[in-house]
Amino acid sequence: AEYMGETTLLNINGSCMAASPVALSPLGPDDDWGSYLLGTWKRSLVWREFGGAFECVGTSNTVVEISEVNARPLSADGGPSDRMLRWVFSKTRGDAATSHSYLMQVARIGTTRDSSMDYEVSGTRCSGRFVAKSMTAIINCILPSSTLTTTYRVQDANSIAVCVVEVEEKAEPRIQYGLMVRQT
Repeated sequence: AEYMGETTLLNINGSCMAASPVALSPLGPDDDWGSYLLGTWKRSLVWREFGGAFECVGTSNTVVEISEVNARPLSADGGPSDRMLRWVFSKTRGDAATSHSYLMQVARIGTTRDSSMDYEVSGTRCSGRFVAKSMTAIINCILPSSTLTTTYRVQDANSIAVCVVEVEEKAEPRIQYGLMVRQT
C-alpha cells in the first residue's frame, strides 16, 4: 500500500511496517517544471493590505493559459533545453479582449532538477528559480515603482499554492494569496 509517499509492507506475521519513503513527484520523474505548467489554470486570489487591520481589499479569479511557443530565448546564452512559455491571463478562457500575456524562458540548471526562469514585464527583466526539492518557484520582479515577489508551491499534480507580495512606492504593501487549479 502507498500513502503520502510512504510504502507500507506487511511482514510475515501480518502486521504493518514502514518501508523507506518513495519520492512521488507531481511533476513526473524528471521534475520538469516547464512541462508541469503547460495547460489552462484557474487562479483565485485574496488581496490584503499590510498595516492597520490587514484588511481584505479584494479577490480575483483569473484564467491562466500557459502554452509552449517557438520564440527566441530572452537571454543570449539560451541553450537547446530552454523552453519559451506564453502565460496569458484573462477573465474567461479564450477571452482576448480582457487578456494580457508575457513570455517566460524556463531552463534546466546544469545537471540539477532545478530550473531558472526569466521574463519581462513592461520592459523590466524579472527572474526566478524553481527548486525541485521543495517543489517551489520564487520569482522576483523589480519594476521602476514597485517590487513583486511571487512564490508558487506545487501542491499536487493539479494545484499550486500562490503568494504574491507587492510593495509599491506610494501605496500600502499588499499580499495576494490563493490557488491555481488545473482546468480540464
